[in-house]
Amino acid sequence: MNTNLDASDGKVSVQSLTKIFEGDHGTVVALDRVSISIQEGDFVCLLGPSGCGKTTLLRIVAGLEVPTGGEVQIGGRTVRGPGPERAFVFQDYALFPWRRCKKILSSASTRVECLRKNAEKYLRSLSE
Repeated sequence: MNTNLDASDGKVSVQSLTKIFEGDHGTVVALDRVSISIQEGDFVCLLGPSGCGKTTLLRIVAGLEVPTGGEVQIGGRTVRGPGPERAFVFQDYALFPWRRCKKILSSASTRVECLRKNAEKYLRSLSE
């Protein structure tokens, strides 16, 4: 995956993203200087063969994976780990094999709402 665009002004901005995996069987370049800009309201679909880096890109945007090089920003803030403003739904049934997609998304939504309420409660305690 090598898409070089000026991606500095998007709601989701991916700049020169590189991910290299080192292992017992050698080096794998999963992402090679990928850049993309996604604006609010855009509908984006990642297409490509198995192993081309689609999931790696999504994991980095979600903050679940650290890039080897480059940067991801969401709303102008650099992604340094998972955050409540984004979610990641896994490709397989690893988390809740007995649930349907709607239930999985509902669970994620409930978790984000709980995090938001806890953050608000904490902030109120600081101002007291």
